[in-house]
Amino acid sequence: MAEQEVLLSIDARGIGTITINRPQVYNAYNADLLEALGQAIEAFVDDKHVRIIQIRSNGKLFQAGADINWLKANSSNSLEVNRSISELTTNTFKTLNECSKPLVVLVQGGCFGGGVGIVAAADIVISEEGVEFAITEVRWGLVAGPILTQLVSAIGLQNTRRFSLTAELFDANRALEIGLIHHVCPVGGLDKAVLPVFELLLRAGPNALNATKQLIFDATGTSLDDKTAHWIINQNASQRQSSEASEGLASFVERRKPSWYPRGKENDQNY
Repeated sequence: MAEQEVLLSIDARGIGTITINRPQVYNAYNADLLEALGQAIEAFVDDKHVRIIQIRSNGKLFQAGADINWLKANSSNSLEVNRSISELTTNTFKTLNECSKPLVVLVQGGCFGGGVGIVAAADIVISEEGVEFAITEVRWGLVAGPILTQLVSAIGLQNTRRFSLTAELFDANRALEIGLIHHVCPVGGLDKAVLPVFELLLRAGPNALNATKQLIFDATGTSLDDKTAHWIINQNASQRQSSEASEGLASFVERRKPSWYPRGKENDQNY
């Protein structure tokens, strides 16, 4: 029997925990994980016993973005199939970003691609020191459309432009500096570091917290509207089926530089 993609629990304080549970592939997401994650958020939002939602993960890395083998398998499918995948991805990140209850994310090891989108969708993020982050999509000929709305909200337009175009690695201290995360703790210290955050949130009125989150979205216009979501879904699906994406994903699997990298100008950077 296959392991569950996400594990759910609710403690006596009303903390609903969603644990991403694909450690064998560094918690990379596929359709099953996206569906389970979105359904878990919706279930906790509807559960009157849940006051706060936290997302964490099992294994070495918090989240490695999309499952490359899943992406490769779907790239040869029809545009309609790819559009449904993009719709699922976009809607899942929209559900995370617009969750009405306080959303806390705890990060360990590494956080890449869509994992950075999960972090950007949170209200409060605590990361272990030494964690590496990267918005990796363009490196493989893909686009980060489903997570761009929350990225711009979290780290601003200029930082989103830089880090989504370069796909460069940056550490937890840099993530703290640009506003992607809120606190850095020692390795193994996530449970201790989050306790005062829970205490503060539990002191606040539940309805006031929900109303505050909604007013933030309404006042700033930072929720994802249907027209923009539709454009993102179509663009994301088309790019995934492009020859560039096919070559980019192949280069990742084969651990080589893609064909668009200038030949004869190799530098001393690692793959």
